Parts: sequence; structure tokens; C-alpha cells
Amino acid sequence: MTFLREQADGASISLLIHVQPKASRTRLAGLHGEALKLCITSPPVDGKANAAVIEFFAKLFKIPKEAVTIA
Repeated sequence: MTFLREQADGASISLLIHVQPKASRTRLAGLHGEALKLCITSPPVDGKANAAVIEFFAKLFKIPKEAVTIA
């Protein structure tokens, strides 16, 4: 899985994602090239899409939102 990478610290991972904002529903939609495609309903304005991405992965992995970062 090229979209998933373990970090050197051994305690965290990185995901290569392609985000499609303003989708009809929030869902993982498979692969987009070598990235994992995430469709979200939020628009890409005022940080709403980024907040939705953080919330999605926090819920998916059952971790606090503060543990999810976008690089």
C-alpha cells in the first residue's frame, strides 16, 4: 500500500490522500493514483474541508482530533 507509510518514530503513520470536497456524502472511495481518495461533503473554504478530514480520520481510527495532522 503506497498510500500508507510508517514514520521513523515507529509510533505514527502517514497517509497519502486525495480529498474531493463538496461530495454528496463523506466516504472513502478507493484509490486515486497512489493516494487514498476521501470524499467529504464540506466545501474547501475557511478550513472546513481540512476540519472534516481531521474529524473523519479521528473517528475512523478512534483517536483524538488533536492526534491527526495535515501536512
